[in-house]
Amino acid sequence: MTLTKSQESLLSRYFADLSKILFGSTVVGYVIPNTTSVITPSAFLAGVIVGLVCLLISLDLARELPTP
Repeated sequence: MTLTKSQESLLSRYFADLSKILFGSTVVGYVIPNTTSVITPSAFLAGVIVGLVCLLISLDLARELPTP
């Protein structure tokens, strides 16, 4: 499946936003735990890794786009 440049741009922004949400939710949840649920170190590490993978996918997609 071949994507157009606008689809690649949209997908790149999607993965960038996803990485921000994943990283923010795991870091904030780990640093400021609440009483109902506590994020374990393994969940924190998994969230950080998945967030970084999404960021790398976003950067890889954006690298192939022409600069305006």
